[in-house]
Amino acid sequence: MTRGDDIVNYNSGGDDIVNNVVIDDHNNNGNKNKNVEVPSFRRLLAMNLPEWKQACLGCLNALLFGAIQPVYAFAMGSVISVYFLEDHDEIKKQIRIYVFSFLGLAVSSMVFNILQHYSFAYMGEYLTKRVRERMFSKILTFEVRSLVGDRLALVVQTISAVVIAFTMGLVIAWRLAIVMIAVQPIIICCFYTRRVLLKNMSKKAIKAQDECSKIAAEAVSNLRTINAFSSQDRILKILEKAQQGPSHESIRQSWYAGRVIADAGSMTNDLAKGSDAVGSVFAILDRGVQLSGGQKQRIAIARAILKNPKVLLLDEATSALDSQSEKLVQDALERVMVGRTSVVVAHRLSTIQNCDLIAVLDKGSIVEKGTHSSLLSKGPSGAYYSLVEAIKKN
Repeated sequence: MTRGDDIVNYNSGGDDIVNNVVIDDHNNNGNKNKNVEVPSFRRLLAMNLPEWKQACLGCLNALLFGAIQPVYAFAMGSVISVYFLEDHDEIKKQIRIYVFSFLGLAVSSMVFNILQHYSFAYMGEYLTKRVRERMFSKILTFEVRSLVGDRLALVVQTISAVVIAFTMGLVIAWRLAIVMIAVQPIIICCFYTRRVLLKNMSKKAIKAQDECSKIAAEAVSNLRTINAFSSQDRILKILEKAQQGPSHESIRQSWYAGRVIADAGSMTNDLAKGSDAVGSVFAILDRGVQLSGGQKQRIAIARAILKNPKVLLLDEATSALDSQSEKLVQDALERVMVGRTSVVVAHRLSTIQNCDLIAVLDKGSIVEKGTHSSLLSKGPSGAYYSLVEAIKKN
């Protein structure tokens, strides 16, 4: 039976090409899923015993290199406190000490990094040579050096950095260190979940694309048989159905990407405000700036509130402010006036509507007294009512 006849028989019973692809995939997966004995790490280390000196040297340098990052972070935080000293000579002295400290950390980092990589690379190369010699004529198909050399250095370096950082944190500020240590498992779980999700999404997309490619290749190789039985439309439907998988996966990935971009875009306004604030701060530091009338007025209000007075006198407290700032300041003043006696002098009637007693002055004498609603109830004959109507017309 020829290859074409084989395809014809499958066509009579169902989707031929899909069946072939599934059979091939099952065979490949069966070969890949065979149990392979995992090499023992202890056995590999035992084979590296002749290089124990390099192992000790590499572990020591990895330990020291891992300790550099916590020490650097501590030094960077400590150097900020120097600028709060009042003696200029003492500042120069302390800065000089920290400069040489950072220089020493940089040189030490370079030396420790070179020594650790050299030591573990030396171990890995000799281990590879020893294993190849024992394998005689066989070729070593896996990279042993990456397990014993670089990975071991990274493990020792990471453990050293974590242990020393946690220890320094507990010694310097144990409350904050406990909070950070408690958060670390959550951060690790988030990174692991992200890695698993990305890996699964990539696998699904690749698998769907491979299936489409196999269907197309099978159809091309059996083109004569397909034309002979007029199965072009059927093959196209099978291919279109197989392409739905990559399409759905692409839409899903695009949704996640779009969500990230949207979340980042929602923070643009805050970033712009922060940029403006930084620009104004640097402008003040570079050439100085004069406070506007509204800024001076807000500072005066803040000083009065900080004194926490029993009697609060406000004379045109919002006269130099724009409408937006006036509303914010007025809301703050209304909260401050709760529980204390407040005397408010104002031309803007919107700032005194919530007062318990409003007194209307005309030519130095009080012509009306009462609340906002009681004064309005007097109608056009009342002075307060006339002021409100005049403001509405303007």
